[in-house]
Amino acid sequence: MQGILDARQKARAKAAEQIQSARIIPGLLAVTLLFFMNDPGFRTSFEMPIVQIALAGAVLVMFVGYSIMTDIAKEAV
Repeated sequence: MQGILDARQKARAKAAEQIQSARIIPGLLAVTLLFFMNDPGFRTSFEMPIVQIALAGAVLVMFVGYSIMTDIAKEAV
């Protein structure tokens, strides 16, 4: 019985690590975007509609990926 409980605890720890990783990735994207927005050359490109659409698409894909990752991690527990 103790072995089963230990295995569950390990699975919960792994799931928590995966969820934490899923939370860090959008933060890294945000920091990178803020870094590039401070550069005058890149700042003008962020005003173009096609770039804004691409960024919105990236955010959408990231949200879907985060949802999938958290669902998989929660199913493992």
